Amino acid sequence: MKTIGIINTNAGNISSLATCLEQMGYRPLMINQPDDMQNATIDVLIIPGQGHFGEVMNDIRAHQLDTVIRHHIDKNRTVIGICVGMQILFEQSQESPDSTGLSVFSGRASKLNSPKQPMVGWATLSSDSDIDGEQVYFVNSYAIKTSQVTLASTHYGETFVAAVQDSKRPNIIGFQFHPEKSGDAGKRILHKAIHNDFSPKNGNNTTVTPITDSHLCPRVIACLDVADGRVVKGTQFVDIKDMGDPVELAAKYEQQGADEILYLDITATNEKRKNALATVTEVAAKLSIPLTVGGGLNAIEDVAAFLNAGADKVALNTAAVFNPPLIKDIADRFGSQCVVIAIDTQLENDKYVVYTHGGKKPTDLEALSWAKKAYELGAGEILLTAKHRDGTGLGFDNDLMKKMARLPIQVIASGGAANAEHFVETFQAGSDAALAAGMFHRGEITIGELKKHLLNNNINVRR
Repeated sequence: MKTIGIINTNAGNISSLATCLEQMGYRPLMINQPDDMQNATIDVLIIPGQGHFGEVMNDIRAHQLDTVIRHHIDKNRTVIGICVGMQILFEQSQESPDSTGLSVFSGRASKLNSPKQPMVGWATLSSDSDIDGEQVYFVNSYAIKTSQVTLASTHYGETFVAAVQDSKRPNIIGFQFHPEKSGDAGKRILHKAIHNDFSPKNGNNTTVTPITDSHLCPRVIACLDVADGRVVKGTQFVDIKDMGDPVELAAKYEQQGADEILYLDITATNEKRKNALATVTEVAAKLSIPLTVGGGLNAIEDVAAFLNAGADKVALNTAAVFNPPLIKDIADRFGSQCVVIAIDTQLENDKYVVYTHGGKKPTDLEALSWAKKAYELGAGEILLTAKHRDGTGLGFDNDLMKKMARLPIQVIASGGAANAEHFVETFQAGSDAALAAGMFHRGEITIGELKKHLLNNNINVRR
């Protein structure tokens, strides 16, 4: 089996990448400095990257890891760049004009002309290779628009490069998407890259998946509300009942076809305590789809700890309301795609009042204006929970969603789902993603059955 080294870029997806490789049977080695390469023969070097182009390059150069990458390429060994790790294989990025990349390929990353920023979700690859038609997970605001080494493309607002491989130097490969968070499809693609095993499309079918103006696949998210290490469910944030083990449920929901898992410690903020890192680590170890963690995260150090534990994104509510600059601080360090602002709101006298502390304390904020401010500060997504609908089975508050959907940021609908038609309605209202908890926990419908209903109603979810 090939030996794999991971360049430590201090990016948020390192833990997820290591977990994915371990699930595939590899034992990856972390490369922190050039000396780490002397004690082992590394066959494949992977450059993860999530966040800011300039900061990733500065970190690589500060630890002389750029020389490690170049030396590996010169020895004709495989190098794989992921997300920003792919972009730094090129010359520059509009995101950081004063920084230079490794210039392995010519070209420059530039900001996507897309309807909502950042791009967060699943899109379909178009390629004349055997990865054509695969659905994979993207989180990015910048991309390479054209390149002579394009292996696959996709579309979000405009067409851009989703994967690269140099025909003259096929050992150099890059993915703008995250194979480590793309389920079985991502593992198949990563396996091909590790073994340099991409090939033309099989058989007589040479038709390439067309690139269209289609939106991202609407996401179905399974929510795990956790209290004292157990998944629970209530009605309007009260009358809490035990629903099971978070590790077992997360694994089950990925198997059923969930696009993401949301892990919310609903008691952490109230009890002035942090999430259970050990439990989050266990959950992350079972997943190969995105994991968002929220509850009790009050500082940069908290965010770093949970990203290192395997989370891909963090959800903030109370901490963001009382310390809005924290949103920008997290976005600047880890990237906007990492920041989900959870807005718990209740309709009171024709006003959507924002609540904090697990939905217990009202504020003077109004939901739509707070969402706009959160976006301006650098949030990547809004998790919108209609407190007055939560656990009622009445469906999502789509009147509010129609207003929220006009914002240039992805919005996740939450609160009130009881059947598949509620998901159809909220996606038609403009939701980018929608989540449920109780209907999944009680076994009233599987995620696979839900997605079948959505596809039958022309909602193009991930298959």
